[in-house]
Amino acid sequence: MTKEIRLPVFVRRSIPKHLFTTEEVALRCRVHVSYVEKLYRLGIISCHPNYERYFAPQVTIRVQKVLRLRNDLGVNEQGAAVILDLLERIDDLERKLGL
Repeated sequence: MTKEIRLPVFVRRSIPKHLFTTEEVALRCRVHVSYVEKLYRLGIISCHPNYERYFAPQVTIRVQKVLRLRNDLGVNEQGAAVILDLLERIDDLERKLGL
């Protein structure tokens, strides 16, 4: 009698095509992967809530804005994050006021 051997089956969770890896964000923004990781560690960009280490397309826009503030105005990453957060709050308030 032969004993049946069962191997574990690993199912890879399907990632939606509209999400980007760290490498894809870096490629789209023309920066090094380590820079994207730095922005993530600083909390300037965040992963998709349902998919750890995958980013929504809007993250690339935020990275590009950080780069523009850094390159054009000499603002560091933390300062750029504050500016972007304030601009988003202003946009939200204007939307609520119907402006």
